[in-house]
Amino acid sequence: MKAITIHGIDPVMEKLILQKAHESGVSLNKTLKKLLEHALGIRPAETQKHRNDFAEFAGKWTEKEFKTFEESVAPFRQIDKDDWQ
Repeated sequence: MKAITIHGIDPVMEKLILQKAHESGVSLNKTLKKLLEHALGIRPAETQKHRNDFAEFAGKWTEKEFKTFEESVAPFRQIDKDDWQ
């Protein structure tokens, strides 16, 4: 596979690309390839493109709040066999 060199990337673009690679936890090369694939329509955007939209809320519940929530939604996990007859 050929290597391509891109000259003249401005600092803002460089920062955003590096940030995206860091957030994704993948190499700079893989990040750039993924960005190009999406921009060129080779591969559709990920189905979980909004995956990080609520990341700031993750891990915010106390253990007590979590247990209360789990108890509240437990009835939703029960299956009534008569409903499936």
